[in-house]
Amino acid sequence: MQADEAKAVAVQDTVLVTPTDVKESFVHSLSNLDQLNAFIPCYFPILYFFRSGAETPAAATKLVPSLKQALAEALDLYPVLAGRLRKGKGGLLEVEVNGKGVEFSVATTEARLDAWEDLRFCSIALQLVPNKPFMFGEMLIGAPPACVQVTTFQCGGVAISLSFLHALGDMQAMAEFVEAWACIHRDPLSPPITPCLDTAALLRSRDPPTVDVPIDGLMQLSGIQHGQNSENKEGEGEGSPNSLLAAMSTVNAVLRMGDAKVAEAVREVESGPYSYGRASSFEVVAGLLWVALTRARDLPPDSSTRFALPVNMRQRWRPPLPPRFFGNAAVPAMAIARSGDLVAPTQQS
Repeated sequence: MQADEAKAVAVQDTVLVTPTDVKESFVHSLSNLDQLNAFIPCYFPILYFFRSGAETPAAATKLVPSLKQALAEALDLYPVLAGRLRKGKGGLLEVEVNGKGVEFSVATTEARLDAWEDLRFCSIALQLVPNKPFMFGEMLIGAPPACVQVTTFQCGGVAISLSFLHALGDMQAMAEFVEAWACIHRDPLSPPITPCLDTAALLRSRDPPTVDVPIDGLMQLSGIQHGQNSENKEGEGEGSPNSLLAAMSTVNAVLRMGDAKVAEAVREVESGPYSYGRASSFEVVAGLLWVALTRARDLPPDSSTRFALPVNMRQRWRPPLPPRFFGNAAVPAMAIARSGDLVAPTQQS
């Protein structure tokens, strides 16, 4: 590890950035998909690196106020992000759109961006996003839906991060908010990017809610409301927030697979003995990873194993959702197979 990689990030200041035009408070209802994602107990980060932007003290001094001003104008278009979560009818979460604002932190580091050949492996990445705790149950009430951190590097580079609660939207929704913020920062006179905020109305559930198809692979929990176990308020025991966190413990790794290897694997699948037909690189790499993980876990041949991934439904539903729909529109898709079939599949004749 190079010396620059170990240098810490120091947060200099944290303020609230509010919309430039704070209107009378109103309630933003959340869809069922939003409510489901409220069970995810953490802020999700988006992190952007820029090789330049703060090359001189004067440039750095100018950058932060201009980003704040652009953020305030972006919140005029996305006032939901400047609100606060609260409990509504039936204990469901909703957003009080009250203009309280987004947390905005300014930080510095003596590290240099050229300390990392590939910024996806930046060893101080966790210090470049707002340090927020896990948010369970009552902790969500009154919490800011989004937080921003701007970090300047010794080399003049800049890291800008947005961390958000998944109850308000998915990664595409938040990326589109960042795009609106960036457009305003580049050109304050550019035409506004207007989001669609009718989340609950567009994804309204049947009344009463009805489940008429089998839902495989999901764990049923009882006595839990947004991360709170009604029988165990200390957060311990089976089904409690702490036990769920323990079950969610993971080891993160990035596995590099060059273009040539991917192409070779695709050709092998397409020309192999299984009559698969045309295969995408995603299908092949995902399948390879699934097989490798199943083999490494050494599961009994008859045990069931699942491969799950989120699918963006914005253009798949009929009718499709409007452009720039702001909310959660990704649903989990799941493939299920016997571990024995994955590790040692029977070749077709």
